[in-house]
Amino acid sequence: MIGIKLEHLVEAKDALAVVFNGHGTDSDGTIIGYEWRSNMDGIISTAPSFTSTLLSTGTHSISFRVLDNTSHWSNT
Repeated sequence: MIGIKLEHLVEAKDALAVVFNGHGTDSDGTIIGYEWRSNMDGIISTAPSFTSTLLSTGTHSISFRVLDNTSHWSNT
């Protein structure tokens, strides 16, 4: 079983930095990959944590998922 944890999300204004922090666990293995996706901009990072000032203006729905060592992605 793969689990994920997301920190709270905040509203960002134009050109301000938004910090994303995610964490994943795998009860029978290890986490080997990460994916952050915006409904407006597509994949925005493959790191567990990052800061961005490049999101398009507008309201985004952001999803986060992790990949385990048996090539299974968590649910977003």
